[in-house]
Amino acid sequence: MKKIIQFCAALAVALGVAGCYNDFDMPAPRPAATDADFADMERISIADVKQLFLDEHKSISDTGSNSSWNDTKYTLIGQSESGKDYYIKGKVQSSDEEGNIYKSLHLVDETGAIEVKLSTGLYIDYPM
Repeated sequence: MKKIIQFCAALAVALGVAGCYNDFDMPAPRPAATDADFADMERISIADVKQLFLDEHKSISDTGSNSSWNDTKYTLIGQSESGKDYYIKGKVQSSDEEGNIYKSLHLVDETGAIEVKLSTGLYIDYPM
């Protein structure tokens, strides 16, 4: 009887210790980027990106189809006048878990939003 109690106590301790951490297959997330990470770059707003596109193409209608990259209109932004690369600070909004936003994501900042088309679904690689 004493051995059964000791075995049960050891089993309870083992299960308690093993049950404390259940994310064995999921790596720790990367720390969020801060403004210091982009110190050598220049920030550009989504409104400015849209204006650069409009300056070149004069309209945001008829910019291409979703089924082909061949007729897609685009604008290369390049670097700022001071030679720095640009970055956009905003939030990424997307979830194609249920198939409602497939092969695209939306980048949103305080001046607007843009849709970014992708060549693959997101949920398989980045499940929420």
